[in-house]
Amino acid sequence: MLSRRCFLATAAAAGAAIPGVTLASAPSERRFIFILLRGAMDGLAAVPPIGDPDYAATRGRLAFTPDMGALPLHNGFALHPAMTEAHALYQSGELLVAHAIAPPHRTRSHFDAQNILENGATRAFARDDGWLNRALSAMGGDRADLGLAIAESEPLTMRGPAKVAGWAPRRVVLIPETLSERVSAMYSADPVLAPAFAQGLNAHALASANAGADGRMGGARGGRALVLAENAGLAAEFLARPDGPRIAMLEGGQWDTHAAQGVASGRMARLLGDLSAAFERIKTGLGPAWRQTVVVAATEFGRTARPNGALGTDHGYGSAAFIAGGAVNGGKVVADWPGMSQQALFEGRDLMATMDMRALLKGVLGDHLRVSRQALDARVFPESAAMRPIFDIIRH
Repeated sequence: MLSRRCFLATAAAAGAAIPGVTLASAPSERRFIFILLRGAMDGLAAVPPIGDPDYAATRGRLAFTPDMGALPLHNGFALHPAMTEAHALYQSGELLVAHAIAPPHRTRSHFDAQNILENGATRAFARDDGWLNRALSAMGGDRADLGLAIAESEPLTMRGPAKVAGWAPRRVVLIPETLSERVSAMYSADPVLAPAFAQGLNAHALASANAGADGRMGGARGGRALVLAENAGLAAEFLARPDGPRIAMLEGGQWDTHAAQGVASGRMARLLGDLSAAFERIKTGLGPAWRQTVVVAATEFGRTARPNGALGTDHGYGSAAFIAGGAVNGGKVVADWPGMSQQALFEGRDLMATMDMRALLKGVLGDHLRVSRQALDARVFPESAAMRPIFDIIRH
């Protein structure tokens, strides 16, 4: 059974050169990869708190039952059964889960929330550069190509004064800033139009899902889409090189699961299977460098605790994040668990976020990449001096 507080629960060879990117000597053997899961990953699906006494009743038809094969973690948490590679990393102490976490905002707008997560501040569009680029600068990122962004365009997280190489992957499936989402944001405060518009979006999403829209994601293994995993393997190929970059960012989309989300199988299972395979591709591709690597996968916000009428979930608040790597002090769940009772939910509908994403990232950047506390407090995450980093994430 989950208690209110279970903080820190118990516990290869270099690839061939790829044309188009100029690599320079790297100042450190430590590697760091940030994976932004665009669209708002449902943390309650990825890491179900099956030991919470209110979980099954609140989650309803999206709740895991004992016969669905959720993979056990510690202290009443489990991992989605599609995440077999991630579970193996957890068991070997190379994966840590942070739950009930969110960037410093309470918005349900993808655009604002992603901007806050990427700019490292507390307000949308407060900065035109990103926290990871500022971290590169603090590390001496003026050395050529220490950082690498694998994306169709340079993400805000990697924009700034530090020089960053870019590589456009062959296949990327991302959810754009659609007109429908902008209209939804415009109607969000209208008691009549907001529910009607949301119902129409859910109906459209359900029809698309039933028509097999998810099948557009390229590359599959055993029925699982492997778009993110393929790009993760590409990133590992770059970072494994002795003269390659040491910091990389990837993007994975399609997490906006308003309809036909599924439980043990379905759309969410395919997405989580892709993410799980991405961790394994990075480990395999890096070879011996995996021992000095940390991978953080995070999203802009979570999703509603209860399913909607289309058996999906809507924009929420608290979610989960994954920290993987040979340098990770894993095999545990980091959470100040708020509970899933009606009284505990944020605004009566969402998992409450009790951990700030910046505290997690400050812990990783400080302990693993040796970014100074002064730089983290003032430059990388401005005006965050009062927020202590989360320690014990990195092996010492």
